[in-house]
Amino acid sequence: MILKYALFTIGVSVIPLVMILKDLTIYNQIMNLVIEGLPSNNLDYLSNILSVGIFSSILMNNKVKSSDEESTNTFTKENLQEFTGKANKRLYLALLGNVFDVSKAQKYYGSGETYHAFTGRDASRAFVTGDFTENGLTDDIEDLSLQELRSLSDWLKFYQKEYIYKGKLVGRFYDKHGNPTVYNHRIQLRMEEAERDEKDKNKYKLMFPPCNVEWTPEEGSRVWCTKRSGGVERDWEGVPRKLYEPGADTFRCACINVSVQSQVIVPNTGTVRTGNLEEYEDCHPKSTSCYVHH
Repeated sequence: MILKYALFTIGVSVIPLVMILKDLTIYNQIMNLVIEGLPSNNLDYLSNILSVGIFSSILMNNKVKSSDEESTNTFTKENLQEFTGKANKRLYLALLGNVFDVSKAQKYYGSGETYHAFTGRDASRAFVTGDFTENGLTDDIEDLSLQELRSLSDWLKFYQKEYIYKGKLVGRFYDKHGNPTVYNHRIQLRMEEAERDEKDKNKYKLMFPPCNVEWTPEEGSRVWCTKRSGGVERDWEGVPRKLYEPGADTFRCACINVSVQSQVIVPNTGTVRTGNLEEYEDCHPKSTSCYVHH
């Protein structure tokens, strides 16, 4: 019993060393050292401990390594072109340099289907332009608008959620080591700007939600406000006002919370305006409905 305990201790001590050095010759060396002084039954016991422990450890180590390799896996353009369902049954596509396996969606990406042109390449631009020509199926997106870049960002989030990530495409967005390129950094900065712009627009829409509008032959146009007008739910109704765009003569109807707006008189016209807001003619300032005179 004491001898078996000692052998167990030897086995457990050796396993971490084998993992660190990743060299199975250690196993053989230890066995050679102890083989001469051990009865055969105890030798079998030590062999079992080392065999099970070492190979279990190596298996675990390889699993971790496999996971790491997958997260840093890179594809060349030529590699990716193989995944169109022809030479290879798998269907891969790249978006902003990120490669995804879309094989489960054959009805969308299979041969002859609507989005088959996306497979085997990075056609990021076409996701927002709808240009499926060879010139349009490109990953050059630097001249896209902030709104289009934000849409691409949403597409990336969708693919990350719905499909299996396989690695990075070497080229415009990532170098051969899988590191982001200067181009990639520029795009990320513009996407962050797009996110800020969208937040500002949402904040602006909450401050000045659109009015409801209707037109009848008898009464003409009418604008009015409710707690849900413009599709923006809130706890106040508001009153209709002309909302002028900065530096422009055009306006749209917006519902204004008069309790938080301070009014000023526009010089020379006598029109009541708050910043870029203006009242409708012949409409009471506190009325929730106004008829528009053209």
